[in-house]
Amino acid sequence: MQFKRPLHRLRMSRMRRESVVNKRIVSIPSDDQALVAEAPAYNRANAAYIEVPGPYDHGLAATYYIAPPDPKWTKAEQAAYIPGEADLLFASVHEVWRGHFLQFLHSNANPDKLEALWTDYAFDEGWAHYCEQMMVENGLGKGDPADSAAAQGDAGRGGQRAVIRRCL
Repeated sequence: MQFKRPLHRLRMSRMRRESVVNKRIVSIPSDDQALVAEAPAYNRANAAYIEVPGPYDHGLAATYYIAPPDPKWTKAEQAAYIPGEADLLFASVHEVWRGHFLQFLHSNANPDKLEALWTDYAFDEGWAHYCEQMMVENGLGKGDPADSAAAQGDAGRGGQRAVIRRCL
């Protein structure tokens, strides 16, 4: 099974940036783009995640990582691991446009570097899940129930992670 989702995600990432600009929903403080790469073998706990440089990390690009299925798995396990189109779409919204990547573009642009460093897991995840819902309200998926279900499912998982992190 070939893993071709990174190219698909890159196209979706660009599409989402264009929708942010065209719909004038939120400002974008720079022309930075997130790179898309296959997650390294040692860091594949999440199917998709983004690493964003901080306010002092000049000249570094944010990278949106996608973890392929483990080649040791059976074909059925590999196929079950790869998310559907709606899940991919909302993962991109959550991680890149309008989610974490855009949030950190604004944070890193803060002239007060101490404030730029200040972040909180609950706020970061809350922002990303808010962005998913905002995209639905702005026509993402054009009313497709699968898209709405993907957004709601991801929001539920995010809430569970927040509770677990607070309890540990």
